[in-house]
Amino acid sequence: MANPTMASAGRNREVHTASVDFTWSATAAGTYTSDVKVPPGAQIISIATMGGATVPTTGTNIRVQVGGTNVMAALALAKYDAAGEATIIAPGDGVAASQSGAIGLVTTGTHDAGVTKISISYIV
Repeated sequence: MANPTMASAGRNREVHTASVDFTWSATAAGTYTSDVKVPPGAQIISIATMGGATVPTTGTNIRVQVGGTNVMAALALAKYDAAGEATIIAPGDGVAASQSGAIGLVTTGTHDAGVTKISISYIV
């Protein structure tokens, strides 16, 4: 029997990261959207949050959004309330793998002054 023949087609893909710093100033619970966008057709591979030099000390949790859709489960305040504290969430942890649009946050509880940094890595 002859060996099967195979045709392969592929393409190069690139990893990019979009980052946003959300600066809190006694912010009530709500949805906040940045001008930074994940492009159409992107496959999200990770979401990272990190506390800035000043961090909020009040609030309940946040959810990261892309294009108005939650792309991760709620992240408790204890995961972003220390300077430099980082949390990384991968697709196996419940990240919505395909979304595009502006990066935003949905907050629960009133956050006082501070900075929360969000970075989303994706493949295009």
